Amino acid sequence: MTEAADGLNRIGRSTWVIPEGASDGLGMWGYVRAAAEVDQQLDAAGVRRPIHWHASSSGGTTAGLALHVARSAEPAQVVAISVSDPADQLAERIESIWEDAVGAEASRLSVDDIELRDDYLGRGYGLATSEELVIQAEATSLTGLIFDPTYTGKAVYALRREIDRGRFSPEDDVVLWHTGGGFAALAFDYGDALDG
Repeated sequence: MTEAADGLNRIGRSTWVIPEGASDGLGMWGYVRAAAEVDQQLDAAGVRRPIHWHASSSGGTTAGLALHVARSAEPAQVVAISVSDPADQLAERIESIWEDAVGAEASRLSVDDIELRDDYLGRGYGLATSEELVIQAEATSLTGLIFDPTYTGKAVYALRREIDRGRFSPEDDVVLWHTGGGFAALAFDYGDALDG
């Protein structure tokens, strides 16, 4: 994409390269605004200090949710389930996005305020186990939503495992951010996952 943009720029065309996951200083603002909208809905329902649970890879979703929470009067938890890389690499991406988006304010933000989980990577990016697929299918049957095995499905799996381990109390409110992945569900090689 960068090479194509450079070529077009040389002939006087204006270009804008959208990075993976739109995870840059501009793309992150979509989740800042989405979190603000969800907070209004949660306030109307009497929910305070929710746990924002989501899949994370390129870091834009996490950066946006965490920035919104950091600026909120009632900070909430942000839990990012890494689907591709170790937590330290994800943390570097988030910090880079913050620096791009808010400049000097980034120094007042800390990835230590985000729960970055890389213990649910399973077989790796784009790979799933039969256990993960069973839980994702159960979630689909209960909600009617499609949970792909690469992104949101891994967050659903992690959430279910944490529920089973007793992490949450009845007073906890968890917001699962479904960040898409329907096309990935249709393209996934389920036979490979079941064989593995």
